[in-house]
Amino acid sequence: MLDILVQEESERESGETGPCMEYLLHHKILETLYTLGKADCPPGMKQQVLVFYTKLLGRIRQPLLPHINVYRPVQKLIRLCGEVLAAPTENEEIQFLCIVCAKLKQDPYLVNFFLEVRKAEAPDSDASAGLCNATGRAVIGQLDSCTESSPQNAHLQHSLNKMAISPQPRAIDRCQTQDYNLVNSLLNLSKSPDGRIVVKASEGLMLLVSLPEPAAAKCLAENTSLCQLLTDRLCTLYRALPQSIDPMDIESLESVNWGLDSYSHKEDAAFSGKRPLISFLSWLDYCDQLIKEAHKLTAAAMARAIREEFFVPVMEPQLLQTSEIGILTSISLLNRIIRQITSHAMLQELVFFLLGEQRQPETPGDSKHQLRYRLIEHCDHLSDEISIMTLRMFEHLLLKPNEHIIYSMVLRNLEERNYIENKPPCQEDKDIVENGQIAGANRTSFRECCGNCMRWDWPGMPKPLEKCNLEATFFEGHFLKVLFDRMGRILDQPYDVNLQVTSVLSKLSLFPHPHIHEYLLDPYINLAPGCRSLFSVIVRVVGDLMLRIQRIPDFTPKLLLVRKRLLGFESDGPIIDHMTLLEGVIVLEEFCKELAAIAFVKFHASATP
Repeated sequence: MLDILVQEESERESGETGPCMEYLLHHKILETLYTLGKADCPPGMKQQVLVFYTKLLGRIRQPLLPHINVYRPVQKLIRLCGEVLAAPTENEEIQFLCIVCAKLKQDPYLVNFFLEVRKAEAPDSDASAGLCNATGRAVIGQLDSCTESSPQNAHLQHSLNKMAISPQPRAIDRCQTQDYNLVNSLLNLSKSPDGRIVVKASEGLMLLVSLPEPAAAKCLAENTSLCQLLTDRLCTLYRALPQSIDPMDIESLESVNWGLDSYSHKEDAAFSGKRPLISFLSWLDYCDQLIKEAHKLTAAAMARAIREEFFVPVMEPQLLQTSEIGILTSISLLNRIIRQITSHAMLQELVFFLLGEQRQPETPGDSKHQLRYRLIEHCDHLSDEISIMTLRMFEHLLLKPNEHIIYSMVLRNLEERNYIENKPPCQEDKDIVENGQIAGANRTSFRECCGNCMRWDWPGMPKPLEKCNLEATFFEGHFLKVLFDRMGRILDQPYDVNLQVTSVLSKLSLFPHPHIHEYLLDPYINLAPGCRSLFSVIVRVVGDLMLRIQRIPDFTPKLLLVRKRLLGFESDGPIIDHMTLLEGVIVLEEFCKELAAIAFVKFHASATP
């Protein structure tokens, strides 16, 4: 039968319905096949019916789904899919559902045929018929406006005109509750023990969430269990992770993409917990990609659900715990999550979860958002390993294209410029000549940073002092306070800690906001009493260094030897006295060079038209 239909279509002009197709449509052949498939009589009939439907929709080029005698049996057959997990017809079911999804992707407005109205006062068949009539009428209305510009739509209009569609006063948007059985069946099959079926179901869902129809997006978000499926599986996979995983194993794990991870006993032996970690990151990647592709309504609902059902109840207690091993593992996982998320909606919810939504300036005693305050505290933890990992997490967070991150952490405290003493600058301050060499990395990093910030409408010049509230007490904010405190102890801290602190400060200095540039890179601003800037902190460190090196014999040769060892030009030899201080001096010197290079790059970028 299918071969006859395909041959008939190939022999006729595009869009013209032949007698065989007319017979199939008007004599409800598909309804009869559905009835046989539902009864599975004779045995195996359901499988054959699914295969026939799949091939019919896939091989016939003319639009069939708008026809009521195609739509209704297709909808009924969809309801049969996913009823039983690990059923013998699972493969045929998912192939059928995927071809329906592909058809909807080609003609998104057809999705309205698959939003069924649930009404207690009307039988299901009447509701379905009413829905089909209403949606069919809506589709025809859409086609009327574009028939002249699209030959394909003209053919579809011709096919729709042959249907017996009666006018209905009720529109689909006025219905109170809708069923999205296509999504429900895919959700059921996504729980299959067969990994291939799960991947196919996930692909089908990816197609459906990307449809531009608002009614379908609203129904998907409100009347299906999609959000619950995403969050439940995220919670389950996160809880299955070991309580302790080496942070280096988490950091060094190769990129994970959903649907592509393969099971390997040899790889699993690499470190304890690798398999559950890959499973979690794979599902996280799927959630992220799903939200990235989804309609805005659906994306917002899914991202909000992940925050409310996963971030807050599951991740937050882990991040707030007091066990050092637990803190290290949870922050390492958070760092990996931050690196992996690319969707705007999910990133926004993650940022609000970590930093809060407050936009007003901070105060010294402000700790309303407990998680934010605790994470910043961890940057100055007794454990250097926790401090390094938390600083690295914030560094990766700063690289994300989200304005609220830099505003919450730094900018909201610099808006009024009340770190400045209100007096005119000296003439010699205005005539500064900058010189030096810039590293290519600084130029590239600044270009990338500017690319992220272009759509944030930042001013090109600082806010005029006459419009600033200079009387307000200045507080640099908890984040900068921790960084400045750490910077002030650079001569007494481990080398790795110093590298991470200066790396974060360099990232902050790259942001092209005039207040950030002024506060972090301008050494000639007149600081208000009691205020400090990055430059003033460095000046104090250098002053302390000048006093301390007088008590260190052979300071310069020792400094040169330590530098060679750090660069790998000299093998490790005898232990050198004052090693921590010498390493701190080297980091300080390189950091000052980097700040000068950043200032040079930003100066030329602002001077270039």
